[in-house]
This record gives sequence, structure tokens and C-alpha cells, in this order.
Amino acid sequence: MYQATPSRAVLGIAGGAAVGAVAVVALLLGIPLYLEGESFADRVRFPTVAFAAAVAFAIWAVGLSIVAVPCWRILHRRGWRDWRAAIALGFALTFLANLALSTGFGFGFGSGYSAGDGGGMTVVNGRMTIHGWSRALAGALFLSPLGMLVGWAVWRIAYRWCPPASAVSRQDQAVVRADDAG
Repeated sequence: MYQATPSRAVLGIAGGAAVGAVAVVALLLGIPLYLEGESFADRVRFPTVAFAAAVAFAIWAVGLSIVAVPCWRILHRRGWRDWRAAIALGFALTFLANLALSTGFGFGFGSGYSAGDGGGMTVVNGRMTIHGWSRALAGALFLSPLGMLVGWAVWRIAYRWCPPASAVSRQDQAVVRADDAG
């Protein structure tokens, strides 16, 4: 059975936020420059990267603390403490958070608001269009693997394998019997 201590859980959240921040900076700054054939060091200066990483770290840390911890507590109490549960929760929460952010949290955008992208209108008079929903879903699916990575990192830092108490007691009993016999 996997067990965590409060101090390892806090370290896990910090480590997961750091992994998320590095992934976001790489995704938003590094990969586009690489695809353009340009050097990251030539186009992006350290203060820009540091600021982006600090903001991303803060967002991941707050999100993990406020949203993921209560959800994980439910999974933990049900005995779902392995890495598969961690990456599934990371995927689901990242997907839902991105979908909520890109759709206005279900509250709409205001009656006079309209917007679009190169593929068409995404919001017309404060209401999402079919194209807007497809873009929101695609964006949420695109970013959800980052949540899987963060979930795995939190789990890996916070949890350690501990044999069940019954298995330990059986081993101890076997050792005692072997000592008595010998």
C-alpha cells in the first residue's frame, strides 16, 4: 500500500508545481522557437523565462492546493493511491480547468461580446459557437497531458510503498517460527 506523510505531500505539491512550470515554459516559449528554427537563447531573455516560470509555478501551486488536494483526499480515502489514479486525476482536473477558463466558467462573456480566431467566430453576442466549443475542447485536450505529468510528479514525490500490516506481521511470525525451530 502506498503511504504519504504531510511533509512529503507538501513537497509533492511544490515539486508538481515546479514540473508544471517548467513544462508550461517549454511548451509556450521553447517549442515554438524550436519549430521556427530559432535558438531559445537568442530570442528569449532570462527575465522573461523567470517571470513566466514564477507565474506558472504560482498558478500550478494554487490549483494543486485548492482543487487537487480535496479531490485527491477522496481518492486516497478510497484506497486509490497509485500512479494511475494520480495521472488520471491530473488529466481530468487539467482538462476541466482549461475548459472552464476558455468557456468563461459557464457564466458567458457578456451580451455584447464577440470574438473569433482564424477558423471563425468562437463567441457571438456572449454565447459560444460550435467552433468555439471545438476550439475549447481541443485546447483542453492539448494541455491535459501536462496535468498527467504533474499528477505523476506529485505522486512520485509524496508517496512511498509500505507493505500492508498483515503482510508484515506474517513475515515477522515466519521469522519468529524459523528462529524457534533453529
